[in-house]
Amino acid sequence: MRAHERLEATRASEVESGLEAALRLSEGWDGYDAKRVAEEVALFALDLLDEILPDGAPAPSVVPTPGGGVQLEWHEEKWQLELEIVAPDHVLALGNSRPPGSLAPIEEEMHGEFERLRGWIARAQAL
Repeated sequence: MRAHERLEATRASEVESGLEAALRLSEGWDGYDAKRVAEEVALFALDLLDEILPDGAPAPSVVPTPGGGVQLEWHEEKWQLELEIVAPDHVLALGNSRPPGSLAPIEEEMHGEFERLRGWIARAQAL
């Protein structure tokens, strides 16, 4: 993995470690028919985080998905967000806040335009 411009060193290291572990998984890693995590998906995950994470935002957990993608997860005290990266420029976003209604939930499939996620995370951090 390569260092990224916007990610602070600690966050980059945490995310890169998670992605490297996901990339080492072999076919069938889940005991069934899971695909290997695609390298282009892992690289896109880093680029996406460079684009959407405001300064000071926590690093997400990295979870492989059976389809060969990765899911980036934040489970914070007042908000949670899950971004499933299906392929480069194809992201499924699901986020909400606690208490419900303190931030408009996000649930959408995104292709190539991710600025809305940056704003959502910035508002979530301010809760």
